[in-house]
Amino acid sequence: MVDIVRMFMDDNVIIACRTFQKEDTFSRLSSRGCSEIVIKDGANPTEVMFSGDKLKIEVSCAKTPIDTTGAGDSFNGAYLAARLHGHNIRTSVQRAQRVSSYVVMNRGALVKHEILQNAFNE
Repeated sequence: MVDIVRMFMDDNVIIACRTFQKEDTFSRLSSRGCSEIVIKDGANPTEVMFSGDKLKIEVSCAKTPIDTTGAGDSFNGAYLAARLHGHNIRTSVQRAQRVSSYVVMNRGALVKHEILQNAFNE
């Protein structure tokens, strides 16, 4: 069983072959025992449910992407790294948003480690 789930709204269509609203996704995943659910929706606010409490975190670093390759992976990695370092959910999402915003500004997700590290630590 998983404790943390991160989804992009388009993942719902791929997994279930139909579109779900965010509330449906929260209900479906929490009923299966997921205690921390993060739903990314592009430049729209990231929504999180943790132990039944919901947060909506605005995207403060949205940029016009050059290439979205690796955006989700970079968000996931930064989010999990922040959580493992003991950061709260809001800070973890903000760090992940900053890191992925740098990734989408480069072709092929090729960003120097130092740049991503600085974005993570801003």
